[in-house]
Amino acid sequence: MEKEFVIEGLRLTQEKCAMKIGTDGVLLGRWATLQPKEATTARRVLDIGTGTGLLALLIAVRYPDTKVTAIDIDEGACQQAFENVARNNLQQRVEVRHCALQEFCAEENSGGYDMIICNPPYFQNSLKCPDQQRNLARHTDSLSFHDLMRATAQLLDKQGTISLIIPSEVKDDVDFDATLAGLFPSKIYGVKTSPKKPVRRYLLEFSKQPKTIDVGEGTINEFAP
Repeated sequence: MEKEFVIEGLRLTQEKCAMKIGTDGVLLGRWATLQPKEATTARRVLDIGTGTGLLALLIAVRYPDTKVTAIDIDEGACQQAFENVARNNLQQRVEVRHCALQEFCAEENSGGYDMIICNPPYFQNSLKCPDQQRNLARHTDSLSFHDLMRATAQLLDKQGTISLIIPSEVKDDVDFDATLAGLFPSKIYGVKTSPKKPVRRYLLEFSKQPKTIDVGEGTINEFAP
């Protein structure tokens, strides 16, 4: 049996997933913030490209009043996420669905998600490897930033937000596609490997309503000890 990955009291395995649990997912899962809501109904969260289910499970643990839908285009990843949801006894609050985002949008009659969270594929014009499952997880062919932001604008509640983590070199592309979709930056956090190094990753939050932008930066160790 594969060794479990343990975080925040959660136990996960990942042998069926092309992309294993890494620093990006952990940073995003700890950083993403769900806004308060006056309504007494459960807040709704969508995890796009769930992989192992890490982000969906972290949000479910951090926010006990949430209902999380986790989707992935890869069947193996969905099986893994489903098993991890069951392993952590969160079947009542986390639903796993095997579908592409485009298919999910076509089936959804209305939006209303309070938060979307995504650790998206970001390789756009790089050499692919022979492993098709890994290509799906890493390259934007199956989910471009344009499609992600357009879907976000459709699926979010008017007060909702999307949180994601990206390499610094694609930030301009993400900002451009967010603007085209009518989304506004609300939080920007630059992540460095050490204080004297340049920013390597950006944690970003966009909303459907313009807000004062919260800007910060720090090292991985400072942010996620």
